[in-house]
Amino acid sequence: MLWQPVPVGYALRRYGLRDFRSYLLVTAWIAACLICIASRHIDATPTVVLSPIGRHLRLSIYVPNLVSQALMLLLGPGWALPAAFLASMLGLLHEGLPRTASLSISLVDPLSVGALAVVYRAFALPVDFRSRRSWGWFAAAAALCAFITASGSVIWSEVNRFGPRDTFMTWLGWIFGSFLGSMFFVGPAMALVLAPWYRFRGRILPAPTWRGSSFRLLIATIAGVGLTLAAFLMASSKLATERLEVVLGQNLTPEVKSAVWEAVASWRFSAWSGIGIVALITVAAVAIAYWWSGVWETQNRVLAEASQRAQDALRVKSTFLATVSHELRTPMNGILGMHELLLEGGLSPEQRSYVSIAEQSARHLLNLLNELLDLSKIEAGKLEICDAPFDVREQVEFAGGLLRPKAEAGGLALRLFVSPGVPRRIIGDGDRFRQILLNLIGNSVKFTREGSVDVELEVVSGGRKGPMLVISVTDTGPGIAPEVLPKLFQPFAQGDISLVRKHGGTGLGLAICKQLTERMGGTIEVESFLGEGATFRVRLPLRVADDQEPPPAQLEKTPASSVREVLGADVLLAEDNAVNQLVAQRFLERLGCTVTIAANGGEAIEQCQRKSFDVVLMDCQMPDIDGLQATRKIRENEPANGRRVPIIAMTAHAEDAWRERCREAGMDDFLGKPVDFEELRKTMLRCLGSEDTAV
Repeated sequence: MLWQPVPVGYALRRYGLRDFRSYLLVTAWIAACLICIASRHIDATPTVVLSPIGRHLRLSIYVPNLVSQALMLLLGPGWALPAAFLASMLGLLHEGLPRTASLSISLVDPLSVGALAVVYRAFALPVDFRSRRSWGWFAAAAALCAFITASGSVIWSEVNRFGPRDTFMTWLGWIFGSFLGSMFFVGPAMALVLAPWYRFRGRILPAPTWRGSSFRLLIATIAGVGLTLAAFLMASSKLATERLEVVLGQNLTPEVKSAVWEAVASWRFSAWSGIGIVALITVAAVAIAYWWSGVWETQNRVLAEASQRAQDALRVKSTFLATVSHELRTPMNGILGMHELLLEGGLSPEQRSYVSIAEQSARHLLNLLNELLDLSKIEAGKLEICDAPFDVREQVEFAGGLLRPKAEAGGLALRLFVSPGVPRRIIGDGDRFRQILLNLIGNSVKFTREGSVDVELEVVSGGRKGPMLVISVTDTGPGIAPEVLPKLFQPFAQGDISLVRKHGGTGLGLAICKQLTERMGGTIEVESFLGEGATFRVRLPLRVADDQEPPPAQLEKTPASSVREVLGADVLLAEDNAVNQLVAQRFLERLGCTVTIAANGGEAIEQCQRKSFDVVLMDCQMPDIDGLQATRKIRENEPANGRRVPIIAMTAHAEDAWRERCREAGMDDFLGKPVDFEELRKTMLRCLGSEDTAV
């Protein structure tokens, strides 16, 4: 808990003179002033005998100073400084001290309290008084206050005609008394009341702290302390001059007295001029700093507003990309599905060629959508990295198997090598690991005209970071120009424009690889020279999976008998889009299923009430009642001891958060759009052939 002052002017401007909160603050301040004045008459001067020197040390615990310290911590220096000054001034005048001496001594307490405020404001110190750090800082600040307060003892001793030894003992008594009073009275009291007071003040005062710059508040506090110090020096100088006049008036000849008075007048003029110059410089410096802090605060406010607008624009962009991605995935499902159905039909070779080209173009467009969605999630900070055991060699073989036909079509040799030292299974995000492999290998295959692409995985020592898994992708392509290397991993940054126009691409793949690698705690780098190819190297922290944990691939394995269970399965397809209905229906009929179609969530609920289905494919976004609401209603209508029908979510939302929403709604598995026939077959087998299904 940090110190939270309430500046006087700000509070009165904030709440107005007629608001009860302003009355409350003013009443609290007047009460504190009266307490300070009343406590001036409390005698708290215990005596301690110092054995080594045989003298009595009077510990002067000045109660008004302690009350003003507490008031400063509760409300702020603007409320504590006047109270401290008034209490001391009125008390000293009441005791009969001269006005100059009273003014000098009365300025000591505001100086000490102001110094305490400067320390807490400048270093942003905690005031919870529940930790050693908080108490340590308070002790240091209390010691500083004690030394400043003790400076008034010199003037007190001078007025009372104390000798040097008594003056020294009085000075020590003021130091130790002030310090012990702060530590044994102010500190414990604040430990009890400060936190409840801040909570209470926060309830009755919605904005109790200053909304302006903390730097300006610090400057204002320093200015007050500086001007008070100047006034103290002037009053002390006048008091010393008066004392000197008395001393020089004794037993001196007129000639000597005249010469001495001329020297004293010269000293007085120099001292007062120096104090005046210091005060003027202080005022000018504070005025300039106050003006500059206003400019600085304005600039910071403009920058903060610009930053907020940029963040809002980023959120709007991310929302836009997610929405557009969802809306584009729905027609993409129909495009890819129809292409796949056409390829299964009786087409001539020329027609098959045309359809294959159209399907490849559609899949390229789908890949672009995925990259844009990944980039938007990364920029919005919503990309989640899931840690789970996965098979390294399986992911490498999958990436190689997917890209080897393309490499061989271009006359390239794609060689994969996994060092024997690489564990079979490690802990990490297998999907993101595969995405990095596909992007790096795909880039090398795309830009390499002849030669080979070599992929190597090995384990190296990472020093304090532990063992590292290193993925190296080396090609014999044209290389990368030195001026392109620094911006290679930036979004939309690309190298040779002629190659880009020939092979296509958006420049997002490497940027996504870099972000994914860093999110997984690793690094990515590139080594390349023009005409000599390039090597991309990824280093990831290696965490070996427990051998007893089954790899995720085993969860997809289904008994062979379950294949027969798909044939003849009665499936309810809840989908509002006519094209997607047709694609899914044809896919399911190819699996030998009987399909019943529901155009919205309400129809799906009615169909499930009429008969029992083997599987329900539920689109998540439908008019009237969406898929999530329909699933909850179906689960509510299921008998407690009856059969639980598997419900598979179908959605164009690719975010990981949607899987969790589907699971919470009661769905058993998840299919992303566009729906792939093979993925649909595996999901159906998983739901019909195993009791343990999960999203």
